[in-house]
Amino acid sequence: MESTPACILVLVLVRTNLWEDNNITMTIAEAGERYGLSIDTLRYYERIGLIPPVTRSGRGIRDYSKMDCRRIGFIKRMRSAGIPRCL
Repeated sequence: MESTPACILVLVLVRTNLWEDNNITMTIAEAGERYGLSIDTLRYYERIGLIPPVTRSGRGIRDYSKMDCRRIGFIKRMRSAGIPRCL
């Protein structure tokens, strides 16, 4: 059986739809719970540049957008597939 090229795998994973409403945001706790990651892990991903700086509310609370959550989901899937960080 021939293996699937990585570029096709990436395209399939990026096209996954999370929400119909583009205006929904999540707090860091909600995003962590949804993706099974700790708050510290999400902060670490932001600090090392795996995800760009997350928009913050007026009170300084992180508001994870639909795109932020897609990135987190993508990173989680790549880690579970055993693909290392190449940056």
